[in-house]
Amino acid sequence: MLQDSVEPTICPSPKLGIQIPSRDDWDNTNNSICQNGIIWFTDGSKIGDKAGAGVYGKITRTKLSFALGSYASVFQAEIYALLACGMEILKTAPKRRTIQICTDSQAALMAIESSKVKSRLVLDCKKILNDLASCNRVILTWVPGHSGVPGNEEADRLARLGSIGYPIGPEPILGVPYSMGVSTMKELLNKEFEKSWQEAPVVNP
Repeated sequence: MLQDSVEPTICPSPKLGIQIPSRDDWDNTNNSICQNGIIWFTDGSKIGDKAGAGVYGKITRTKLSFALGSYASVFQAEIYALLACGMEILKTAPKRRTIQICTDSQAALMAIESSKVKSRLVLDCKKILNDLASCNRVILTWVPGHSGVPGNEEADRLARLGSIGYPIGPEPILGVPYSMGVSTMKELLNKEFEKSWQEAPVVNP
């Protein structure tokens, strides 16, 4: 089973700006949203055992949903949403623009900010965002979730839509987190043991 892990890798992101405003700042969106930038919102969700990611472009009116299946964690869904957003923006090959990507996951922002990477998905995400930042000013901004910020609410809706959908292709869609991989293997082994026990022939004394 594909694992979402790599040997500890140094991958700095010197050109990425990361902002974590206070909730008070978000009461006045002028303090947190770039007035002359291209604004995007991303979110990850998990309903039951299925995860999804959503991407919303405020200026472009882009709306994307991704079904990530039952193996992905909420953290992975948040990172995948940032990755998918970066890839979508790169399609238009922007140059010398200010691009702001808003997410309600501080954990995702801290993972992107860290130079040391242990997750394959985080590494891929950082590479895409670094590519985008090589020719543009890219700002990753934390937004409080479920607080009535319209773009975040739309990204949340799209992520939830993805989490109730069916993924295209075999699972796992993303590499399995180490902790989930261990628990999944234990569960499979327990099921195999139980099946073998039930199917074992009865020996009469």
